[in-house]
Amino acid sequence: METYPNIRGGAVIAQFPYSCELSYRTTAAEGDVGQKYTWANRATPLRRWTLTYSVLTEVEAATLLDFYSNVGGSSGVFSFADPRTGETVPKCRFDMPAFSIEYVAPGHYRTTITIQECK
Repeated sequence: METYPNIRGGAVIAQFPYSCELSYRTTAAEGDVGQKYTWANRATPLRRWTLTYSVLTEVEAATLLDFYSNVGGSSGVFSFADPRTGETVPKCRFDMPAFSIEYVAPGHYRTTITIQECK
């Protein structure tokens, strides 16, 4: 399985700001006489990271774009190190339909990447 690349010689997984959201999956049902029932479908929430890279070199931008292509875009699965805890999350995927990089100035690029934990 592929591993999400570190940039800057392996020292950086993400740049600030980045965010991590938790998603809970629940089911709701309504009874015949109006009672409502809800229950959890999984014991632990799934994480979703939004990584904002505002200062990338051409090489770093190419590394991220190549990784996206090599894993098959949003259909591929890879491991990812949580930038906050350093924990390696074994099954993640890109949660974005396409990868885009914005040219800012010579040698300066930026992008935002969204990664979703899978179960």
